[in-house]
Amino acid sequence: MYKAQVHKSVSERLWEKVNRNGPIPSHQPHLGPCWMWMAYLDLKGYGRLSVATYPNGFYKPRLAYAHILVWEEINGTKPSGLCVLHKCDNPACVRPDHLFLGTRAENNKDRHAKGRYATMPKGSNCTQHRLTEDEVREIRTICKPGIPWHSNDNSYSDLARKYGVSFHTIRLAVLRKNWAHVK
Repeated sequence: MYKAQVHKSVSERLWEKVNRNGPIPSHQPHLGPCWMWMAYLDLKGYGRLSVATYPNGFYKPRLAYAHILVWEEINGTKPSGLCVLHKCDNPACVRPDHLFLGTRAENNKDRHAKGRYATMPKGSNCTQHRLTEDEVREIRTICKPGIPWHSNDNSYSDLARKYGVSFHTIRLAVLRKNWAHVK
């Protein structure tokens, strides 16, 4: 016998995925335990929940951030241009009193002050590099910025073939758009 599925509201789905006995932030124990999102986490550790939108009358699911959904459920719609930030620095936390509004600049400043940012490896420390610092220096001595690439004895295409990279890679290295740290 077929039984129609009863759909739960976003609010019901949201709260059934929360564990209110999470860890207490060691750097701010006065905040109390985090309420941990127990469903899908993205690569940065933020809780996500699929919610439906209906643009132009058509169903379109989207992944919303759980901490933003919680903040909006408690406080109303988030003002445009502001972010929902964590006092506890735990991206999986959705406890309402651990969340506050701030600008993107305030979020970045807080992240840097607490050392919670990843720096991209540069040059040959990057796993996707195709040139070395010495090769970039050599290319730059051959092709000076401001001198048309086709007037050199070695064109960008010739150098690209020599070093096994693309024309664009040579061009960006010469113009210091890439490998800017190499003198």
